[in-house]
Amino acid sequence: YRNMRAKEFSPRQISVSVFSGAPAYSPVFMQEAGWVAQQSMHDLDDRGFNDFMFRMAQQQFSIIDHSAYYVNGVRLHAAVFQRDSYTRMYYGDYTKVGIEDLQTQKNRELWWVRSIDATRGPDGFDLYSVILHYGADITFAHFGMTASEFGGKTREYNRQGRHLLQVKAHSGLFSGVWSSSVLP
Repeated sequence: YRNMRAKEFSPRQISVSVFSGAPAYSPVFMQEAGWVAQQSMHDLDDRGFNDFMFRMAQQQFSIIDHSAYYVNGVRLHAAVFQRDSYTRMYYGDYTKVGIEDLQTQKNRELWWVRSIDATRGPDGFDLYSVILHYGADITFAHFGMTASEFGGKTREYNRQGRHLLQVKAHSGLFSGVWSSSVLP
């Protein structure tokens, strides 16, 4: 991580998988033209994560990506923050239907999905969260698809000139976000 920052690369996405009870982090870095104020964190429980998000908001940082994961039955969080005021996170125990309803409601207010996360909770249910951004960059998000459904949706959007922004694999299912323009 420090080596990438020294080369002027900044984290843009984070994904966490747990193997044999230990988290494995998979960040995606992007080289920035000029320095962008960013912060990242990992291994915070729900309360610690909420406290960290509050402190970041006070410093005018917004969350740009998030990953929730379970270690020993405790939900932990990893996230990347960037100084801007155009993103808002909705996370919690949303089901597939609940997250799709939230997305429909927020799209009417010009809030579009920028990033998604999905994880299987200890009770065996899939839980979803989204990070929304405000503006004219229309996105299309779909949750809990089989591999063939995901492939079909990708082909459909590619024919329309849209591109895949993010994919999350979870519990043998896929969730994805597609856009017609590149987000910052």
